[in-house]
Amino acid sequence: SMPGLTNISVTVEFQRGGKTVYVGSTFAGYIGLPTAMRPGGWSVSCNSRFNHGVDLLNNIDSAKKGGKTIGLMVRGMLEGCATYDDAIVALNTTRVIAPAYYTVAGTQPKQGAVVTRDREGPDESRGEGIWSIGDGTKAPGEWWRLETNWDHWTVITDGRRQAANKAMAGIGQDFVDLGAMEKLLATPPVLADDTVYTALIWPSGSVYQSTVRTHSAAASVEA
Repeated sequence: SMPGLTNISVTVEFQRGGKTVYVGSTFAGYIGLPTAMRPGGWSVSCNSRFNHGVDLLNNIDSAKKGGKTIGLMVRGMLEGCATYDDAIVALNTTRVIAPAYYTVAGTQPKQGAVVTRDREGPDESRGEGIWSIGDGTKAPGEWWRLETNWDHWTVITDGRRQAANKAMAGIGQDFVDLGAMEKLLATPPVLADDTVYTALIWPSGSVYQSTVRTHSAAASVEA
């Protein structure tokens, strides 16, 4: 987060032949998309991965080898990937400049995952680089996946992650909807002081809602 981003946050629809192909949140003057949805297909929210520090030399090296910025990779995926499965394959195979987290959702049951990326592909150091709903891995809940800028396999010491997981369990699978998610993401400590905007995304319903925060969560959750 940087000062002033709330003043230049925009939601943009990209159309072809008068029809919206994809929609996302970005910043005026930036052509990439850190948060976006392909209506009826899939959605993605990107978050920074800082737990190994910022390694500028390796970032530069990856760029020289053809690595993409996060926002431009997402733009390319939205153009070329019609489905959730297509998007997951792209996240497996595209070199990026810097590590990041990608929270991805589709339109079918169990189509939700947090992808923990290194520069070359998913971080499989623990065999959970693609942390999918219903994949049998240990998780606070079987029907959701939640990310707050930390590797999900680390010990939970992040107050935002603890609070968000507790809230998800309290909502329950039968009662989760956009209203419940808005309340969760708008409540501290899940709502961090430096959050720029909150996006509520429902790919199968083609719903995309973005709210700019005056001091606002880099938390992303797919259910």
